[in-house]
Amino acid sequence: MRLAGIRSFIACRKAGRTSVQPNGRVCLDTGAALRASALADVGVAHLTRCSVQDDLDHGTLVQVLPSQRLPGLPLQSIHAFGRMLPARVRLLTDFVAAEMRELLRA
Repeated sequence: MRLAGIRSFIACRKAGRTSVQPNGRVCLDTGAALRASALADVGVAHLTRCSVQDDLDHGTLVQVLPSQRLPGLPLQSIHAFGRMLPARVRLLTDFVAAEMRELLRA
């Protein structure tokens, strides 16, 4: 399976970095579709742990290459308020950023 828009990614391991180019028949663009395809035994998927933790706990999915850590992906927020960002939007953005940092530490 391939995630739409991702041509390759770097897998890091102790011996160095390796460029990996997914080459599959299925090209998907959402985490939900990737998860559903992995659950249907279509192939291997690059998913966030929090989206599949229950599947890992129940054995419906297994982690492949656990010693290789894939690089993080950026998370961006987009707003339609121009240059004057409302305080409520800044508070939400700061909250989400803090929660994500905490999740990544776990």
